Amino acid sequence: MSAKAWTNPNSRRYQVIFVLLVCIISIGAIYYYSTVLQWYDPLFGIYAHINGIAPKPYIFRVLIPLSVRILFSIFPSFDPKLIASVLLYFLFIGYILSIRYLVKAFWKVSVTIDFAVLLSPIALAPLMMVANHIYDLGILFLFTLGLALLGHRRFPWFILIFPFICLAKETAVLLTIFYAIFYFRRLYRPTYLVFLSLQIALFTLIRIGLTIAFRDNPGGNIDYHVSEWLLALSISPTLLFSFYGIFGAVIAILVISYWKDKPVFLRYFIGIILPILILLHTIFGIPYELRVFYEAFPVLYLLSMFTIYKLLRIGFVNRAASANSFV
Repeated sequence: MSAKAWTNPNSRRYQVIFVLLVCIISIGAIYYYSTVLQWYDPLFGIYAHINGIAPKPYIFRVLIPLSVRILFSIFPSFDPKLIASVLLYFLFIGYILSIRYLVKAFWKVSVTIDFAVLLSPIALAPLMMVANHIYDLGILFLFTLGLALLGHRRFPWFILIFPFICLAKETAVLLTIFYAIFYFRRLYRPTYLVFLSLQIALFTLIRIGLTIAFRDNPGGNIDYHVSEWLLALSISPTLLFSFYGIFGAVIAILVISYWKDKPVFLRYFIGIILPILILLHTIFGIPYELRVFYEAFPVLYLLSMFTIYKLLRIGFVNRAASANSFV
């Protein structure tokens, strides 16, 4: 048996082994994720979402709960929790394959690249530590896939899945913001305007439909958590500032190092979207709840791993002639 068959990403043997590793790693990741998932919370748990009684704005994130409800109607003998667990498992597999697809927009796939992809669930662990929700992995998978499609310029496919991203979570609009800024001078103007208009129309129609459908649910369209921040600040300001200061500094160093060697697409994305997410987390998020950064995680991870590999003298081989070419 040739050694190249085990290390050649284009060989069938390699691809089968990679998929098997993805499936095995996803089992451990879902087990960890489910330990802090709010299964039975009367307001935010799986049954509250499936039955449509969760408060706004959380009830608007309807894609995964609706999928569970549809599957339960097809397989009524199975417990909704079991159905949800299986669905979450496949969503996590989809996320790993999607981040690999995102990688392929800029770098040639290799054993070292795939090793970084397989390590990404470990890096996700801090984001899963506090109060996971049933819809979180849906947005992680679909947002990553949507970003990868934008990176590959597969705009018709992106538009096809964009409604599902909107149904998963309202942060789908961040992809529209990024598209509007990044592609402003990079696409033929009529093409640019068509795809931008479609995104705006789809997002608006879906938001209007969800608002009407759940108009009688308790809560509001926006949920503020400023009081939680003030409470955390009053209880232990040292812990709060140390947590975000150390965590933020480490990420910033890894992301900014070798900045100009990294793909401009990823640099633009993090420069545009991360400040928005930080602002949203400060106003609408809960202290220490890092799961709100799922949308930025794939890019933060890839930029960080690029730095780590650079320090270890392991190269990311560019798919394009230049790392500054977004491909």
